[in-house]
Amino acid sequence: MSVDSANTILKLRNDLTTQKIIPLNLVPLHKEPTWIWNTIDRWLQTCDKKLAANVPDFARNVLEKLNLRAEADWLKKRLEAENSPVVFCHNDMQEGNILMCQDSDKENNNSNPKIVIIDFEYCSYNYRAFDIANHFIEWAYDYTEPKHPFYREDWTKYPTEKQRLTFIRAYLDEEARERAPRSS
Repeated sequence: MSVDSANTILKLRNDLTTQKIIPLNLVPLHKEPTWIWNTIDRWLQTCDKKLAANVPDFARNVLEKLNLRAEADWLKKRLEAENSPVVFCHNDMQEGNILMCQDSDKENNNSNPKIVIIDFEYCSYNYRAFDIANHFIEWAYDYTEPKHPFYREDWTKYPTEKQRLTFIRAYLDEEARERAPRSS
């Protein structure tokens, strides 16, 4: 596949994905980004329980040195300081949850495919920046690994600055389209 073809497919994927995400962000409800903090708190409680159990000293030392509570506090302050809008987020926008339908229908082909987003179990109000950053990080993970831990990291697949900017532009363009008054 040529670089131009790959870039065209990437742009199309970005445009179609953001067309599905943006309408969710505009739901006019009270928005508090509690999902991320509740999730982190559950993880920290699990770590505390594991530390209280019969855990090898090296594992206990690693967890204590990481000081995950201090890291969580830093992250909360950082996200609040960034002033990222709180929007309705998918929170799991990895490639396995973005399906591109392809069939013989002329309206649904490679030049104009339909995108279906699935797996909404983690949806909640959250920081827009977190959802986008999480989407980018997911590019580096392959969940088809058959052996434990059942995924592989490949940071060469992390999106380039150009790819990230292309996605963000598509996202903001779609948000502007959705917010624009509709003619009757």
